[in-house]
Amino acid sequence: MSGAPERSGTANWRADRNSEVSERLRARIVDAARACLKFTGHEKLRMEMVAREAQCSRATLYRYFTSKEEILLSIAQENYQQINAEVDEQIRNVADPRMKLAVGLARSMSIAHSADVTHQFTAEMLNRAMMSDSDGLKAVVAGRIGPIYRLAARRGWLRKGVSEEDAVDWIMLGSTGLMQVGWPVIGGRELNHDEQVRYLARFLFFPIFYMEDLLD
Repeated sequence: MSGAPERSGTANWRADRNSEVSERLRARIVDAARACLKFTGHEKLRMEMVAREAQCSRATLYRYFTSKEEILLSIAQENYQQINAEVDEQIRNVADPRMKLAVGLARSMSIAHSADVTHQFTAEMLNRAMMSDSDGLKAVVAGRIGPIYRLAARRGWLRKGVSEEDAVDWIMLGSTGLMQVGWPVIGGRELNHDEQVRYLARFLFFPIFYMEDLLD
């Protein structure tokens, strides 16, 4: 059978993420998977291919990742963070944190829908994560949204009854949905960048933050 090898009776069979040696091997496995993806699509990626490229046994591989989907999601999350770093450089002069979110998300979606195969892969994997186990993705999004949510609460921008978890869930669901279906087409044309930002401010962030002062 091609699934995960049978585990021993011990409950603590997963690798220790707090170990430096363990993290180095985990990074090596992820790098090996990236190398494999250069000559095979992610649909054809197999765990044995990754183990061979990483020069480790399949038993060792499964201590770090239970499936190829878990590896692919790890890669997608790393790519997502790289996109965020690229976007952060471009939006650092946007003063209002609420508008920074809208401008940043519009730019991130533009990158994700670009011709770059890595970015396309990232968008697809983030969408697949939403349909399976979204905890890892939620943690990444929460790390980005949380500080702005707490700042909004201090400044009185937060709508009544919206918890931080509500905000993260709403933005995660809304943005991954937009990545999947794309921007609306109005009058036979796609939205330009400014219209995309306004669309996000009006429909995605409006239920969370008071945005009226930015939309006048």
